[in-house]
Amino acid sequence: MPFNELDGKITEAINCFKQKLNSIDFDKANLIEFTLSDKLKDEFQNISKGRGLYFFEMQIPTSGNYIRSVVNNNFRNFNEIWRHESVFHMWSPGVKKRRCDVANKKMDSYLNGEWIPFYLGKSECLFDRINQHVFQDQNQRTFGMKLHSRENIYGLKFRVSTLEVNAQNHYKMILPYLETHFRNKLNPIIGQ
Repeated sequence: MPFNELDGKITEAINCFKQKLNSIDFDKANLIEFTLSDKLKDEFQNISKGRGLYFFEMQIPTSGNYIRSVVNNNFRNFNEIWRHESVFHMWSPGVKKRRCDVANKKMDSYLNGEWIPFYLGKSECLFDRINQHVFQDQNQRTFGMKLHSRENIYGLKFRVSTLEVNAQNHYKMILPYLETHFRNKLNPIIGQ
C-alpha cells in the first residue's frame, strides 16, 4: 500500500502551506458591520456564495450598557448573557471558558472599543451560513448563533468578514486546517 508515500507528500504539502499561512487573512475590505436589532434585513446580500471561512467579531459599547456591566472585567460572565433564560432553550454554540480567559488579558482594549473575536466557522456556502447565524429561527435544531432571536443583546455591534477558499479538489481538507489555524490564532469566545 502506498500510504507512507501519500502521507509523506501530504506532510510536505502541509509544511509548504504553513510557510504561507501568515500571508493569508480575512477580507477586511468587504466586511459587513451591523448593529443587532429587529430592523436587520438586507445587510448580508453581498456576501460570497463561495466556500471558505467566516469570522464574527463583537464590540462592547464604550459606556453605559447592560452587557458592559455584566462582563465586568471577566468574559466568562458573558455566558450569563449568552445563555440568558430567554434563549436558554436554543441550540447554539457555547461560550468557551478557556478562550474567555485569553480575552480577559485584553479586557481594557475591548472595553475601549476594540473588536472582540467572537465566532469562527467554515462553510461550503458562506452566504447561506452567515445568514443562518444571523437570522435562523430560535426553534431550529441546527447549531447557529441565531443572533436575531437574541433580543437580550440587541444594540451590540458585530462585524463579519470572510476568507474565500477557491480550491476545487481538496477544499474539504484545506478548510478544517485553516479553521484550526485561525481558531488558535484568533481565540473566538464562542464556538468549538
